[in-house]
Amino acid sequence: MYILEKTNFGLGEAASFAGTFTGEVKGDYDTKAAVSVTLTQDNNLVKGEITMGRGLKLNLGGFCSDEPVDLEKIPVSGTTDQANPLHLLTNTQVKEPTTKEKGGFKIKSVTMNVQMDATLSNEGQSMNAKITLKAVDIDPKNPVTSAALWTCGKKVLDVPLKRSL
Repeated sequence: MYILEKTNFGLGEAASFAGTFTGEVKGDYDTKAAVSVTLTQDNNLVKGEITMGRGLKLNLGGFCSDEPVDLEKIPVSGTTDQANPLHLLTNTQVKEPTTKEKGGFKIKSVTMNVQMDATLSNEGQSMNAKITLKAVDIDPKNPVTSAALWTCGKKVLDVPLKRSL
């Protein structure tokens, strides 16, 4: 017979980022999308992916004033902070797969930097994540649309997540 004991993370053992966390991300223009973050953890190395549902739009300013986010799966990898094992910072670069028409220009893909700055709760059942999206390259074969990228900013999204069982 086995007895399952709940680990008390307050007594020297840190909660783990391993698992799936779900929530909803809110964008501009009253848009929102379901979001899921699935992670594995080996010591302080954390890997996984962010999955975003469709429907999110962001105003990144300038040429990127009304951007639908077509990033369905975003790979993430990072390490927890030795001084604070409940903190995780990841950085990745992804390419949106769709072709868009913007201001009369066809844009084949948009490369975006994606940063996740996450803090796990003490009990490990919730995580607050700040996900930053920044367009860094719009169709490098088209210098007109690439030059327009300089008008784009970045967007920081606050994403409260709960651990899925």
